[in-house]
Amino acid sequence: MTSDDALSLTMWKCNTWGGKGTCDFTNTTVSTPVPVPAVQSPELAGDHCNEYGDCHTCISASAGGVSCGWCLGGTLSYQGVGKTPFKCGGFKAGTPYNFTCPADFRTTDCKGYACDWSSQKCAISDDG
Repeated sequence: MTSDDALSLTMWKCNTWGGKGTCDFTNTTVSTPVPVPAVQSPELAGDHCNEYGDCHTCISASAGGVSCGWCLGGTLSYQGVGKTPFKCGGFKAGTPYNFTCPADFRTTDCKGYACDWSSQKCAISDDG
């Protein structure tokens, strides 16, 4: 389940004992792409961290006193702009940039869970 305020995940494991049939772990999640803003707004123009497309590159980047952090499990929503496709955002001196991350904002590591729907297994991943 998702909302603008929280992300809730439930993991299930197939219980094969008892001979009660088989489990179906078909992915029924519908993903809707976030539209890219048509015009580069002033709020986004100053955040150079948006250019990093993976967690490891993002959290290791910094320039001019601005460090970058990764929004694990969501995308950044900028004040005055709304949701964006960006996952990497910059912050200075411990004060967040002009964005929120609906899930988990990471600045030191990228560990999380990744699920493979074809094998029906989830495992700890460096790319969350």
